[in-house]
Amino acid sequence: TCLLLPGVAAAALSTFEPRGIEINLASRSAADEIEAPLLENLAKVFARAGASFGFSGVRTFHPIVLPGREAAPRLTSEDVAAIQSSVIAVSPQWVAILSIVFRPGLQPGEREDTKPIHLLVKNVLSEIRGGARLRDTYRGLVNKLLEPGLKRYAALRTHSFNVARLARKLAEECGLSVTETEQITVAAVLHDVGMRDLAYDELYAKRSLSEDELRLVKEHPRAGAFLLEDVAFPYPIAPLVRHHHERWDGNGYPAGLRGETIPFGARLIHLCEAWDAMTSPTTYRSVLTTSQAAEILIEKRGTQFDPELAPLFVRIVGDLNDEEN
Repeated sequence: TCLLLPGVAAAALSTFEPRGIEINLASRSAADEIEAPLLENLAKVFARAGASFGFSGVRTFHPIVLPGREAAPRLTSEDVAAIQSSVIAVSPQWVAILSIVFRPGLQPGEREDTKPIHLLVKNVLSEIRGGARLRDTYRGLVNKLLEPGLKRYAALRTHSFNVARLARKLAEECGLSVTETEQITVAAVLHDVGMRDLAYDELYAKRSLSEDELRLVKEHPRAGAFLLEDVAFPYPIAPLVRHHHERWDGNGYPAGLRGETIPFGARLIHLCEAWDAMTSPTTYRSVLTTSQAAEILIEKRGTQFDPELAPLFVRIVGDLNDEEN
């Protein structure tokens, strides 16, 4: 975008770390000869950034020559009238500087016209880094919800992340947006969080359950949703957890929802959860082979499982098994 502006010869995004400097230099022609004046400018701007480390002599240039003018002449130091640089991000271990290199013959006001670009890049980068920090916070929260105290729930954790891995793969295969995929993945991680408060250790150590124990197990979607509904996730999580044991034919629990009245994410998680429960030794069920589990999913499509999702899921797990083998 900077190169589209009149009078701009090149633009650079430079990142500084204690181990060295990385400079991405974009231009319409070879511009290695302007590295010296650019470095001189960067040294002055970096000195004002207040970084906790020094200006390193270890430098890596990444020239980016964009298509455009035919046979554009090589940029030299004589083609540099001025360099406008600003710090767009700074932290104890990282500094980023945006530089715009101007050709001779600048018109009045042309340098002023580029100042909003620096502010725009700074704001966008701040939002990206803020989003990354927020995601890290949510990851920590999700892990804490699974194991809130000193006690560790190894089987619950393994099952939860197995289901989440499968749910993400299936969501991506369905063409869902990044946000929808993340929502379903987080809900899949937390789908059994209610088991934690329902004699989890005792129940998951058994291969068969009494009627009273089965009734207790069936409370875990409701208990999990209760734990999660007051957490300010950026998307609804509790409904997917509450309804991940509903059946397509309406004979599931806790609400007896039927068909497409069941949230799509809950239908998707139900498939992934059932698969891991059938094929993993960490759950209370007898372990089935992948082919046996696949037959059950296909047999029960339209009754227990979403009739369109079930065959798609079977194909995906088949592909995953082929990759692992």
